[in-house]
Amino acid sequence: MSKQENMFKDQINVPRGERVDIFDPLALLNFMNMQMIDETKLFVLFGETRKIEMSGREAAIAQAAEKFKVFANPVGKSREDRAIPVVSGLSGIGKTRLMEEFETIFDMAGVGQPRFGVIVSYEVGHNPQPVEQSMRIEASFSWRLLYRVFIEGNGVDFIKWFGTCLPVNGAGLTLDTALEVIRMKAESLGLIGENDVFHMFLGVDKYHYIEDVKGIPVSHEPLLQDLINAINGVVASPVDNIRIYPMGACKNLSVVSILRTQSIRLPMSFLSVAEMERSIESIPCGLNLLKQAAVRRHLFYLGGVPRWFTQYILTLVDKVSESVDKVPTIEQAKKAFQCTEAQYINEWGRVRENGRRRHLEQIEFIKLAAYSFSGLKVVLNSKDIGNLSWAHLEGSVCLINDNCISIPYAIVRRIAGYDSIDFTDRAVKCFIECLKGLVETVDKLMYEKSPWQLWGVFGAYLHALRINALLIIGKDTVKVRELFEGALINGCDQEVKLRPMLVMETEDKLSSQLGSSVKRKGRVDEVHDYLQEGIVVINGENGQGVDPFFALESTQGGYILINDQRKHDSGEQTVTNLIHKALIKPNIQHVSVTVIPCLFSCFSSFSLTEIPKNSIVVSYPQSKAYHGSMWIHPAASPYINVNNTSITHLKNILNGADVATAARQIIANKRKYASIVELDEDLKRFGACIKEEEKERIVFAK
Repeated sequence: MSKQENMFKDQINVPRGERVDIFDPLALLNFMNMQMIDETKLFVLFGETRKIEMSGREAAIAQAAEKFKVFANPVGKSREDRAIPVVSGLSGIGKTRLMEEFETIFDMAGVGQPRFGVIVSYEVGHNPQPVEQSMRIEASFSWRLLYRVFIEGNGVDFIKWFGTCLPVNGAGLTLDTALEVIRMKAESLGLIGENDVFHMFLGVDKYHYIEDVKGIPVSHEPLLQDLINAINGVVASPVDNIRIYPMGACKNLSVVSILRTQSIRLPMSFLSVAEMERSIESIPCGLNLLKQAAVRRHLFYLGGVPRWFTQYILTLVDKVSESVDKVPTIEQAKKAFQCTEAQYINEWGRVRENGRRRHLEQIEFIKLAAYSFSGLKVVLNSKDIGNLSWAHLEGSVCLINDNCISIPYAIVRRIAGYDSIDFTDRAVKCFIECLKGLVETVDKLMYEKSPWQLWGVFGAYLHALRINALLIIGKDTVKVRELFEGALINGCDQEVKLRPMLVMETEDKLSSQLGSSVKRKGRVDEVHDYLQEGIVVINGENGQGVDPFFALESTQGGYILINDQRKHDSGEQTVTNLIHKALIKPNIQHVSVTVIPCLFSCFSSFSLTEIPKNSIVVSYPQSKAYHGSMWIHPAASPYINVNNTSITHLKNILNGADVATAARQIIANKRKYASIVELDEDLKRFGACIKEEEKERIVFAK
């Protein structure tokens, strides 16, 4: 670059506004007032009523509240104690929305009044500006904060203001001074009293763009670290009568990792159907929308991504606005879903690689889904999809929690639309065919059949999908216990050879008389050997003790037979008795067969010490860990946790003259029940009771 070009660059990269005494809060306040169209208007957030209430973020809110308690009284607390809560994940997961719920976090943390919120963003419209290169990040951030509070929507456009109005000596501004100015303004407007402690939520949105600011570094640390140091300094040594409660939001883990022990990552997951329904029930016509089975099915198809299902519901609300009963027709629901699908799902899968934007290839989608189904943890800096690390991928195509991959179920269904003929790898072909089977035999029947009727079929497909997934990502030999990550496992260290798997229903029943051959249901002339072929068999109706079963070859010779028992009510039986019922060994003489019994999705909770050697249990507490990203599938577990469900789900298990009112009152009470007796007592007050046949479905998890 020539000397003349350098001089021009320097001229546009320095503040060009008037000189202001930035060390005098009153002088700075007067300057900011002059920048405002209406001096009585501040851009601060209060508790706002949203069109659709947020649901499914209780764990994140609770963790943030614990940190806010520290921020309220930071004296004597360590740097680790003062770790700033941050959220990360793909677009639409609800990162900004979580910050907008700061009032809920304040309530849980016991933060007093008066309190306000400000979110400083680095997104489109507030991109890093050239002038910010001439100052440290604390100064440029402080100007962004002042602009947001005083001028946003109430003065000159952000880009123009930073380019022409930011004071020529603005590089010396500190966060302490900016906060003092905001407090003085709030006091002058009567929003706070002279002696009040001013509690301010300070959100930093899209902070993954901060490195693009290219400001003057304080040290050899990244700019983001410099900013966190400045914010943490104010938290540790508060400005008089000011407490700040910071939180950050960004796309991916690679940015979060910069902060090391100075941040705590809040859990973000896809929402279950019940969680989405709870949100929808918060709008006036929400319960009416959910009367349409197609709407509930579409919510499930959208995979629990908050932005996707919110857009779908708002589209539906518009379509039913002129109808009397506010219940959408099937055609209206279909059109709203297609609109959402075109806007979000069909466009999903764009990544930035080597500085360029591209769509993932079909095989990359499949590999991404394979990691999601595998149950395995990933190494965040490893590059298994193109030239992209997992930490980078999280910002665009997946969620990562505890190093496990999750993708929206909408994308799983998208892969089910692929043609297996287009692929040569047998495991990939079987993976696609199993997804097609899951969609046809489970998804399309949701809300038309009982959860019990779909439970075993879902389990069979999950077994096959996990095995195919492991093969796709390069594992052809595993210990049996690796197939059941997240379950309670005693032993099961036998090593088996994996092979591509499909699912097949049979009318034959697994018993001590059955050999290794079974006939396909409805086609008695089609016989398969489940020892030699890759088949997860769905046991014939009333097959004693076992639902799905499958066999894998042992590396030590012979076969390992996995017998999956789906038991919803243990009654007075012990886990040993229940496991024993699944210990069915078929009549096979020519080869060694070792049976590993599994007890799946049982109501009772068991400890590892109760489980017999070489057996597996998935009770309700392990359901989420075992099913992984498929946990949100309604068929993964037929249980209803009454402490975390929707009105729509709850009323379906009740009897009474007005079950809708009873369910609404129970949910509104927000009581955490511990037993059927407690729940029944409350229901009686509203003239309702639990259906006898549904009692075994109810759990009371907190």
